[in-house]
Amino acid sequence: VEPGSSAVAIARLALDATPADHPDLAQRLACLGDALANLHELTGRQELIEEALSVYGDALEADPGMTADRLDIYGDILAKLYQKKESPEILKRALEIRRRVVTATADGHPDRGDRLTSLGVALIREFEQGNRDEVLAEAVEVFRTAVTAGQTSPAVHAQRLSNEAQAVTLQAERAGQSGLLAEAVAAHRAVVAASPDDDDLRGVHLQRLGEVLIQQFEQSPGDDVAAEAVTICRAAVGAPVSDPQEDRK
Repeated sequence: VEPGSSAVAIARLALDATPADHPDLAQRLACLGDALANLHELTGRQELIEEALSVYGDALEADPGMTADRLDIYGDILAKLYQKKESPEILKRALEIRRRVVTATADGHPDRGDRLTSLGVALIREFEQGNRDEVLAEAVEVFRTAVTAGQTSPAVHAQRLSNEAQAVTLQAERAGQSGLLAEAVAAHRAVVAASPDDDDLRGVHLQRLGEVLIQQFEQSPGDDVAAEAVTICRAAVGAPVSDPQEDRK
């Protein structure tokens, strides 16, 4: 018996026993979606995440007023499926759900920062597909809002700053403006300043600061910029390094 398969079987039985007009139909559909998504995490079976997506769609249809917590799980399922298929339709749905989650999450909610970050990541994926400047600008603002969306650990705070800094760097690369590049450098400096010495991503943060400093030097050569870039790149060599994708969460 696969780990987690019992939960799926029980959720299926509960759903089979639920009439179409039952007030708990949406909740039981969502419970099955949760169980399928959890079993996918344990087994990696692609058909499970696809079924979870379908079931959550049915749950949302049964209850258009689905809670933000449930919508957030639905958004996570969409994001996982998009990583596999990179379908524009899935991304469009994910963006819709992420927007609804943020709208339904009050200021001061402990998960608001994470939910804003998830919306920002979806916007970056949308930008990567369409190269629309307004989408990138929205991602910058969403990541910026996430930075101030409540207390969190120093490492997570640095990650949120990094998301904003990376998005600003994309803007600078597209526009080729020294002002935007200077803003990107300042943003990456803030990331490094906020990153604890034992942060697993500190090396990544330092590396990215070094890269934008090199871009700034190439655009406007100066000894001070070159010296700072050398210092930062040397520091990155001895710093903790993790998966660069980990800091966009």
